[in-house]
Amino acid sequence: MPEDAFPNSVPVHTSHLAMFRLVEMQTGKTLKSDSKVVPNSHGFVGKAILPLEPSLHRKNRGHESTTLCQACYLVKLDKPLLRGGKALE
Repeated sequence: MPEDAFPNSVPVHTSHLAMFRLVEMQTGKTLKSDSKVVPNSHGFVGKAILPLEPSLHRKNRGHESTTLCQACYLVKLDKPLLRGGKALE
């Protein structure tokens, strides 16, 4: 797949694993905060390719908004997921 196949993709940081629901493009697995992803030196693991579901928030008067539903994104990882300390190839 050419490098510029997804020109509008957004980098995904390891901190995003807890903030959003992320679905890995090749396996269809949902990534969780404890998923064995391989970050680069800056902490990024891949790119969000496509939003699958928007997030829903409730605005509270005088308070911060409450998240009712997390956003869900399709993600292309830079390196394959690890399983038992070994990279999936």
